[in-house]
Amino acid sequence: MSSSLNKDIQTHVKDKCATYAGNGRCLLDRPCPFFSGDESARCLYFENSVLPEDDKLEARYWSRFGLSYWRDSIKTCENCGKGYTPNSNRQKYCDDCKTHVKTMQKRKENRRRYQRNKDK
Repeated sequence: MSSSLNKDIQTHVKDKCATYAGNGRCLLDRPCPFFSGDESARCLYFENSVLPEDDKLEARYWSRFGLSYWRDSIKTCENCGKGYTPNSNRQKYCDDCKTHVKTMQKRKENRRRYQRNKDK
């Protein structure tokens, strides 16, 4: 799990989870799985009751397990991994990455074209 995703989940747990007791503890008499450092940590209460409140965080959370997000309105950017609302069904990148990725693709194509035509 990326450190930014882990930090976002921990902040969300601290602010919104009703079973969070503080200091990395849960009211269910166990440590909160998101403060243990385990990347594959899961909590059913968090997944069913707390996480659906933030669509973008939910998309990022499920993508770390290799699962696609089940709601149609949010997709995960293939470049940076953040959640975004697509403008079309073919959109792969968020608005922040779109221009950068397009520039990199154009550079790659121009390099290929140059290599192919320089011997002629």
